[in-house]
Amino acid sequence: MLVMCSGILMAQEKGIEFFHGSWEEALEKAKAEQKAIFVDAYASWCGPCKRMAANVFTQAEVGEFFNSKFINFKIDMEKGEGPEFGQKFPVRAYPTLMFISPKEEKFHEHVGGLDAEGLLKTGDLAVRKYGGNSEYAEKYKEGDRTFEVVRGYLKGLAQSGQSAVAEANAYLRKEGEDLDEKQKVEIAFAAATEADSRLFEMVVEERDYLFATYSEEEVLEKVTAACHATVDKAIQYKTLFLLEEAVDKFYLFALERDERIAFEAGSYLRYHAAHKEWADYEKHLKPYTNTVQGSDVTERKRLAFEMVAAFGAPAYDWAETLWKEICDMEPEEADNFYRLARIYHLQGEHKKALKEIERAIERAPDDDSSLARYKAFARDLQM
Repeated sequence: MLVMCSGILMAQEKGIEFFHGSWEEALEKAKAEQKAIFVDAYASWCGPCKRMAANVFTQAEVGEFFNSKFINFKIDMEKGEGPEFGQKFPVRAYPTLMFISPKEEKFHEHVGGLDAEGLLKTGDLAVRKYGGNSEYAEKYKEGDRTFEVVRGYLKGLAQSGQSAVAEANAYLRKEGEDLDEKQKVEIAFAAATEADSRLFEMVVEERDYLFATYSEEEVLEKVTAACHATVDKAIQYKTLFLLEEAVDKFYLFALERDERIAFEAGSYLRYHAAHKEWADYEKHLKPYTNTVQGSDVTERKRLAFEMVAAFGAPAYDWAETLWKEICDMEPEEADNFYRLARIYHLQGEHKKALKEIERAIERAPDDDSSLARYKAFARDLQM
């Protein structure tokens, strides 16, 4: 009886079941089961990632919801398939929680750690985004071109990561005379996915109406996504004026000065890192790290890794500064001291490196899988 009860308890406490296989295999499974994919994009050094893995993904309520609604997939963005996956779906911080259709279209994303309640809310929103378009899509395919149906259909397309621009422009050309100005901007707001578009210009012109009609959070979520899409395009085509356009338009909507600076400096950092332009990259580091977003410990870790990977030796001094601050912010995280030791080693400061790796070893639990790596590095430094 005791064994049976124990088995029942274990079943009840089952958390998220993550798919064990490649990304392509996960896509095939999603197609076969007609489900979207929940992706936990993490890094091995990320504290919030570890906390979610240990304390959130393991909860029964979370597992019941996510196992029934999604194919669940974890990917270390710095190992294995991670770098290639990151080319398709870039991340700015860890963890990044993505929701991706079987057609490989990202339709929802949350950046940063969440508790169980927050994760369930995010998952529920993703479900509604993914499935909420079906009613409007059916009516649209049947030829219904009433304003409510078209707006709902376009919104669903945009939310599922598909382009709604062609349909929106065609509708405005054909039906525009029968729409009032507010309805036109509603169509534009539903369909605009890039800041460098005519539809987004309509959104800009009627921003007061949008703030009065929608919540500030909803407007900023839409605008931020569109501006990031234009920054991505600027990076892809190495076109600085597109980045400047995205920043200028973001400034028209962001009400907080800190948000503006974070978006502007963060966008320039992404651009200059992609194109290996250290002098320009460095100009934006201090403004960015002084913002709320830039001072977040997870974001500082991402920056420290990004700059060393992109620039090598020119970035070592900045990386040292960041890892020192990270160690002060998370003094019990062994991996932070290991990363600082690695930077000292790259700089040729072997005594400082040995001191920091000893601190990492002191802080690492006996069952920490990284402990052997720390000890091996310490032995290398002592040779």
